[in-house]
Amino acid sequence: MSLWLRGSPFGVPFVPSVFLAFVVGGASFFAAIAVLARWSFARQASFAAGYVVLGWLMLQMALIGPASPLQPFALIATISSLLLTWLLPPTTPVDVRV
Repeated sequence: MSLWLRGSPFGVPFVPSVFLAFVVGGASFFAAIAVLARWSFARQASFAAGYVVLGWLMLQMALIGPASPLQPFALIATISSLLLTWLLPPTTPVDVRV
């Protein structure tokens, strides 16, 4: 049993690691691709990814408490990311004329 997971519903870190990699990482990766490709929904994808990361951090703090000195930095980075998302242009219709 992992020391950090003591007292949480998870005995081994496999389930939280898979969730972190595919859900949190996947949302962030998809949002990054959307922003770089300048897709019309990039702003919404970025907000969604930011809220997924924020939710992960809140769940982590609720389940295991303050376990790492990096947690406050992750929270600051997540809030900064959400604030910077406001600088992205709002959704505009895509011009599909041929």
